[in-house]
Amino acid sequence: MTDTAGVQSEMEGGIIANSRRSQTLFRSASTLLASGPHLHAVLVLHRELYRILGRIDNAGLPGSYTSSLQAEEEHRRLLAEYAQRRAQSKAAARLKDLWRRLPEWAPWAIVLVVTAGLVMRYAVAFADRVIWQRQYPEGNWISRYYTSRRFEGSPLIRYDVGVDYNWGMQPPVETMPRDEWSARWDTCVVVTADVALELRLVADDSAKLILDEVPLIVIKKPGRKDARLLLRSGLRHLRVDFQEGRRKAEVHLTGLNFDGTESYHFQRPVFDGAELRCEERAPVSVLSARGDGPSP
Repeated sequence: MTDTAGVQSEMEGGIIANSRRSQTLFRSASTLLASGPHLHAVLVLHRELYRILGRIDNAGLPGSYTSSLQAEEEHRRLLAEYAQRRAQSKAAARLKDLWRRLPEWAPWAIVLVVTAGLVMRYAVAFADRVIWQRQYPEGNWISRYYTSRRFEGSPLIRYDVGVDYNWGMQPPVETMPRDEWSARWDTCVVVTADVALELRLVADDSAKLILDEVPLIVIKKPGRKDARLLLRSGLRHLRVDFQEGRRKAEVHLTGLNFDGTESYHFQRPVFDGAELRCEERAPVSVLSARGDGPSP
């Protein structure tokens, strides 16, 4: 990479050094094109201009011109490229001259300013994450957000009151990536009386609804699925897994009253840092599962 940059810099410097010669070549070629069909002579001049532009192998230049129109089009293209290269070379030269004129302490000042900016950005992102993690201290769902799509690594943990999110094109929090991440929500449902529920899971990209380790709804691509289940009395473990791929991210679980009812209410699971669990469990009866359509 360093050698390539050095060669490029040398080429740009050569364009400035050969400015008078390049202008003479362009004028000569223009005169020949205007005076008659001197196509071979124009080609020789263009080859020399290619060399000044750093194209030693003449890549892109035809072996011969078959018409004045072809030679004129190549001439105009060379003029445009030369003007662009010369402008870039002058800008680079001015920047180098400005850098040489800076006092000795200036580079250190620039480094300090850049470092301070990075530290400030990190501090703001960290503060935002702390506020985000403490957003719902009363929530009965334990949420774990992973920076990988496979629920791997050390997650960001916080409490939630339900699963109902549309992040759009943004990450859940600034310290998370926008794409290729995953999240998992766990809660315990205390069921005091058998109750039938109509549940719907909507996700972009993939998601699962799991009750007592039994998958009730599985979504493998953006869309929605419904499931009707009979929730029997007891202490039940409910979980939602979500995996975000690219672009838009959203997940919604509907059909549950997150504030609780006379038949059931939610309580926070036991979480000892290694595993998350509810205590007593009762069997679940899935009456039916249906439908896989586009997101509403």
